[in-house]
Amino acid sequence: MARENAEFRGVAMLLPSVPPRPAGGAELQALALSRALAARGEHVFIVSEWAPGLPDKAELGGIAVFRPHGFLNVLWRAAAAPLKFFKRKTPHADSVRTDYSALPEDGKKGITVRRFGWLSVPYALVFAANAFIFLRRRRHEFDVIHAHHAEWDGFAAVVLARLLGKKALVKDSTVNGFRRLQNDAFGWRMKNCMKERAYFAALTGAIAGNLETEGVPPARIFRIPNGVPLSPMAVPGNKPDSCLFVGNLTQQPAKGFDVLLRAWPLVVKNRPGAVLHVAGGGPAAAYGAYAEKLGIVSSVRFYGSVPDISALYSSAAVFVLPSRREGMSNALLEAMAHGLPAVASAIPGMNEVVLEGETGLLVPPDDERSLALALSRLLGDAELSRTMGAAARKRAEEYFSLEKIAAVYSEVYRDITSRACC
Repeated sequence: MARENAEFRGVAMLLPSVPPRPAGGAELQALALSRALAARGEHVFIVSEWAPGLPDKAELGGIAVFRPHGFLNVLWRAAAAPLKFFKRKTPHADSVRTDYSALPEDGKKGITVRRFGWLSVPYALVFAANAFIFLRRRRHEFDVIHAHHAEWDGFAAVVLARLLGKKALVKDSTVNGFRRLQNDAFGWRMKNCMKERAYFAALTGAIAGNLETEGVPPARIFRIPNGVPLSPMAVPGNKPDSCLFVGNLTQQPAKGFDVLLRAWPLVVKNRPGAVLHVAGGGPAAAYGAYAEKLGIVSSVRFYGSVPDISALYSSAAVFVLPSRREGMSNALLEAMAHGLPAVASAIPGMNEVVLEGETGLLVPPDDERSLALALSRLLGDAELSRTMGAAARKRAEEYFSLEKIAAVYSEVYRDITSRACC
């Protein structure tokens, strides 16, 4: 039901996993957006999954986080506990067609092993039931339920919105779109439910196109990119031969880190003093052994997960992200905000952020030689790197400022709340 002349009351963010539990790029972006919305005076709170040892209510960056739970959690954990000992091989929806033989063994395990896909159904039902009981008591505090994946949590947002008389906004941040549901039992039903009743925030034109191809009306799709906080530019401390990669190594092969390592010997040959700095969680030891095998271990530094990565951005000369698949990389936006030129794959999600020859260089995915030559070019031309870096910062300010993105979401929330449809 539309509330055309009523004042917008707020948004409930549906985020099953937030820190201290594992949180990926979509979750971290949602948290940043929540803080930016709150800074604009919007009422925002987060509904997350409960887990033993976590408080029912907490505060994360000034945003209230609620973890409703009840007897269903006890039943679910008891029923699901024995199944953790079983695994099966599946074509994970995140996988890509590539030669895994070059990847470290630890990296391959995270790609091909998937738990029972059908477990997402009772898991989603338990989460949704707890969220419904909680949100029903607070139904006068919000008008929109915002989910950040076009997966089971997006489906849960639609069901909850229908039951509570609210609007559901589902953010789709992957080029796979609904295909990520293909391994889940009743995934087709979840997809159809979202198609019929949800509004969508698509990060890129490619994602918006995928949604339209799946049958989502264009009037229910909003093009909204990720946002990045813009702090004042620090005094450049760039080391001329310093290259930075930021990414979760457990998301291989999507991040293309194996391609970067295989390209690095040619970079070092062209620029003997070049050093590759690697930040991000995952099997660093396995990739360190792979770097040693390639004869580049002395020029590669692994840092693991870094709480505050600003110093690494500030000291780098070039940012590199040779992904095989991306939605819209937070790390790439952060690099631009720090005034770094980027060498990235010419794929959807990257070519809408990086302007070829202006803010960075785009290379074909899985092309080690082109990647090495592009990196060598920027590392060897400090003036070109500085010019592209300045253009990257300007582009971040104009199109990806978190403050501007929050303002767009504020308008979208009010728009969909005023509509009669869905």
